[in-house]
Amino acid sequence: ATRLESIKLSTKNFQTDINSLLIIIDADDNFDNRKKNVVDLLKSNGLILSTTYKLGTIEWLNGIKVGVFILPDNSNRGSLERLLLESVNHKNLLVCSDNMISCRNSSNTPFQNLTQNQLDKVKFRLHMNVLVADYDFTYKDIFAAEIDYSHSCFDDLKLFVTTNSI
Repeated sequence: ATRLESIKLSTKNFQTDINSLLIIIDADDNFDNRKKNVVDLLKSNGLILSTTYKLGTIEWLNGIKVGVFILPDNSNRGSLERLLLESVNHKNLLVCSDNMISCRNSSNTPFQNLTQNQLDKVKFRLHMNVLVADYDFTYKDIFAAEIDYSHSCFDDLKLFVTTNSI
């Protein structure tokens, strides 16, 4: 079972303790499978989304406001790292990550069968490591200073969270 399939929501005090449930998850390499996993998870917890449910919106289920957002954009495979790569402040340094990936692929131990999503994750982590010495080895500070959270790639996600938060 995947990590998502192994999650069982605690329903002991569901009706009294939980008002909202917003799920934000990476599509990773298969958007349709991820969507099915989330729908099945909710269903196994007594929260059945209507067949007309539109991702990124809210549906009331058993008195709970439920919403699902699948990164990067509710329709394509990918992940948060894809958005982060789009929004980095020092895009000129992304070539360093690309060069590292090229170097590895031309070595005796190239990457084997990585999907684009996996390459995005590798590339973003390499980019963070290029910057880490500039921030006293504190990744939190890199995220604060080096990601442009006003970038349009975050608009749908921000709208989902701000419109549907408690």
